[in-house]
Amino acid sequence: GEVIKEEVIDASLVMRNDVLKVYPGGKMVTDGEVVLGESEVDESMITGESLPVPKGLGDQVIGGTLNGSGLLHVRATRVGVSRATVSVLDGRADVTIDVEVTGARPCISAIEDIGFEAALYVEDSSKRMDKTAEVTEMCNRFLLSCVFSVPVFLISMVLPKLNVFDQYLQYYVCGVTMKHWAKLLLVTPAQFGVGWRFHHNAYKALARGTANMDVLVSLGTNTAYWYSLCSILACAASPVLRTPNEFLETSTMLITFILLGKALEMSAKGRTSQAITKLMNLAPTKANLLHVDAQ
Repeated sequence: GEVIKEEVIDASLVMRNDVLKVYPGGKMVTDGEVVLGESEVDESMITGESLPVPKGLGDQVIGGTLNGSGLLHVRATRVGVSRATVSVLDGRADVTIDVEVTGARPCISAIEDIGFEAALYVEDSSKRMDKTAEVTEMCNRFLLSCVFSVPVFLISMVLPKLNVFDQYLQYYVCGVTMKHWAKLLLVTPAQFGVGWRFHHNAYKALARGTANMDVLVSLGTNTAYWYSLCSILACAASPVLRTPNEFLETSTMLITFILLGKALEMSAKGRTSQAITKLMNLAPTKANLLHVDAQ
């Protein structure tokens, strides 16, 4: 419809279905749907995507993201959050909400919808920046991946050069050598067990119409795995002995190196968090106030 009046109001007063004008370079006040205009929106602070995302009629925008060079009219669809700050180091978000409009569960659901894990935060000053458990979990996943990737590497690159092992690896079973069956047996649990989180997060990202690093890892590993599986089964069904054209080691090695990178990243963040905690503890919690006579 025609715009009758335009006024500036406080962001906390925005209600559902209000139509907001977002100028070039401005921030989205709240989640909403574009009803007029076209532009590119920087969502890197929310999704981590470095490239601006084109937005047009009917597209959804996320509150807090930055508008590009176009003018947009946005209908508010999700309101109730008046302030939100995120700390990357300690993995915590402080959100101020209007309990008459929304609650904790919708906020947690919205965070999980964009691919993150969320839960209510219980204040504990002694553990608020402790990354030990998360680092340990990621290291354990990396070590579990190595249990599969190292034997696959040895079977692919090292053992065939040793005659004592090569004669067993070249033994044919159902038209395919033991070497390929052994690799398939080792790669399968790594692909769908250790790497399950990548596939799960990739599905959630694609369901939102976006792509991230999890999508890239899942796409690469699944392509290598399923192509190799089809090649092995085709050779097994063939009446003539053939060598499968497979890339099974690509799948498990990629997952292993990605997990190694994540473990190192979390370990570095943990050390930084500990240093910041020690620095914060240097600040006094109390002060002595002197009341001085004016005379």
